[in-house]
Amino acid sequence: VKQSVALALTCIVFAALPSVLGFLPLWLT
Repeated sequence: VKQSVALALTCIVFAALPSVLGFLPLWLT
């Protein structure tokens, strides 16, 4: 069960990465 939860979390993180990387420049400026 833990492995599937970790897999789901990594999928969510990878899905959120582009939006996070898109927001970071806005925060830095």
